[in-house]
Amino acid sequence: MMNRREMLLRTGAAAATVGLAQFPFGWMARADGSQKRVLMMTRSQGYEHSVIKRGKKGELSLAERIVTELGKKHGFEVNCTKDGREFLPETLGKYDAFLFETTMDLTKEGGDKQPPMPPEGKQALLKAIADGKGFVGCHCASDTFHSPGDRDKNQDAEHMDPYIAMLGGEFIVHGSQQKARMHVVDHEFPGTDRLTDFDLLEEWYALKNFAPDLHVILVQQTEGMQRKGGDWMYNRPDFPATWARMHHKGRVFYTSMGHREDVWGSERFQNLLLGGLSWALGNVQAEVTPNLDKVAPQAGQTAHEWVSLFNGKDLTGWRTYPTDKAEWEVKDGILVGHGNHAGHLFTERDDYENFDFKIEAKISDKGNSGQYFRVKYGPAYPKGYEAQINSTHPDPQKTGSLWGFAPVKEMLVQPDQWFTQEVKAHGNHIQVFVNGKKTVDFKDPKNTYTRGCLALQMHDPTDGVETMVQFRNIQVKEYSAGKSGR
Repeated sequence: MMNRREMLLRTGAAAATVGLAQFPFGWMARADGSQKRVLMMTRSQGYEHSVIKRGKKGELSLAERIVTELGKKHGFEVNCTKDGREFLPETLGKYDAFLFETTMDLTKEGGDKQPPMPPEGKQALLKAIADGKGFVGCHCASDTFHSPGDRDKNQDAEHMDPYIAMLGGEFIVHGSQQKARMHVVDHEFPGTDRLTDFDLLEEWYALKNFAPDLHVILVQQTEGMQRKGGDWMYNRPDFPATWARMHHKGRVFYTSMGHREDVWGSERFQNLLLGGLSWALGNVQAEVTPNLDKVAPQAGQTAHEWVSLFNGKDLTGWRTYPTDKAEWEVKDGILVGHGNHAGHLFTERDDYENFDFKIEAKISDKGNSGQYFRVKYGPAYPKGYEAQINSTHPDPQKTGSLWGFAPVKEMLVQPDQWFTQEVKAHGNHIQVFVNGKKTVDFKDPKNTYTRGCLALQMHDPTDGVETMVQFRNIQVKEYSAGKSGR
């Protein structure tokens, strides 16, 4: 049985471009009857998406065939290439607009092994756009020519890659494919006149580095999306997903859609793409007044891969078991456990599965504590894994141990000194690190604990000596069960 991609490839792009009657034939032709020319670039220096992967004998990819067929129907010429050597001033001059579905640094070798742009190619492209050529980017066009610096943070204008500054936004990361709501904020832009808010199954990009002069067309609504585990990047306010902007004299259009074959084959996507191409080519006029601050005012707030579990002020997000009598309080931004009784402080969430769990801790002389994970909410000494915290307590399993599974008998940290302990729990593979040094690398053949809370332990007194344990910088980074490409 053929899958969706095979069906589209075998039946041809023509079958996938029907139903566009709202755009009359010749819609994009010049007044003198000549055709405008679009250079479609699909080189991948990194991950190559299936929609732009060509056949074994060099047959055009699904996306290339669809755009070529759209050109035949609507009066513009398309030249499809993966050859970066096309990007020279003397060759770019013959095109009126550029359409990109590309990845990473196109001036470097690698990926699909196609020829890279020459060193001057990127600058020639940007100059052509600034001087008045059009640009249309689909999906991974924002995963091209990345800005230097922290992946999860916005860069200032001085440190932003000039290609990203032209495009108006930059890919950070994506999660699992899922349905999400697109909110239409401009019903006047070409290709949107019959468009209403819609839900779509797609690989959604989390984006950053938005140009302040964006004219937003579609807004990604993050409320209602899966935002836990490997989908942490959507735990943020709504942000632009499709937009238009002026880059000096050039018209720039971008949509984050375009990963899936069925998206490319849909009338909705093709109408929007045609609208963007028509505007970028200058065939139609559209109002592109900046509206970012009105329709997505908090778009600049990106999600963070490491999530803090302790706010330094109170126990928000944590809970104790009703019968536990251990004492927990916050002093000067530090989480402190003490008293004459054992007990545990649990996260309110009880569905952690695959993650890195990192703390900074300080344990008193002869004190005993633990960093619990995949633990069941319950009374003292609940069921779950424990990364031991113990410098001089009589228990022979010291800090860095996976208690009961993989002991560490050497004292790695002195009492009353801050140290970092990190747990990596991925399936049945458990690793523990103390101050960056791996102390445990264990695969549990029974996969004893698979899901649960994270917790911190207060041990009861031993030989009349009370424990005092302190924690700060408590963080978690979650992962989904599987990983997908860009």
